[in-house]
Amino acid sequence: MAKATARRRAVPKATPKKASDDERPITTEEQEAEIAALRKKNEIAKRSQEQGLDMLVIVAIVVSSHLAYANFVDGATPIQYLVPGSQAFLLLYSLTPGWLPPLREASEKRHSNYVAIQLLLFTIGFFAIQGNAPELADFMRLALPELAAGAVEIQRRGQKDNQVRLDKLEELKYDLKGA
Repeated sequence: MAKATARRRAVPKATPKKASDDERPITTEEQEAEIAALRKKNEIAKRSQEQGLDMLVIVAIVVSSHLAYANFVDGATPIQYLVPGSQAFLLLYSLTPGWLPPLREASEKRHSNYVAIQLLLFTIGFFAIQGNAPELADFMRLALPELAAGAVEIQRRGQKDNQVRLDKLEELKYDLKGA
């Protein structure tokens, strides 16, 4: 058995920072400007993410609708066209809420429920196609709506977390007058 030897590294000693005349607390105006810049950057990132995910959702709607139509025309069992049709319908709730104003409230408040329903529909559809020796493409066509809805849910939760962090940062502002 070989003996393991530990090597020691030289750790540089920490040197205390010297206070310089240039270092000063930032003013309230500078704090507000930095927070405003962060909010603007966050809004730009949010719009970019929403546009990309909206394209993914639209593609998933088209694929699911086509699959439902093709299965219906081919005379498949009802479950084989109802599942993709239901998936396509539920994906409307995954679009950015501004696209369909009547669905705005339901989309914002209950989107995680729609993601769970998408997962249930995927599971039902997956077991429905098992007897037909499904190929990977069949599996992916059923999974695409769930993946799109899940990606939208992750993005929305991330945006909520970012907003909470920005609000907390704004609460941390301090007033220099009392310092």
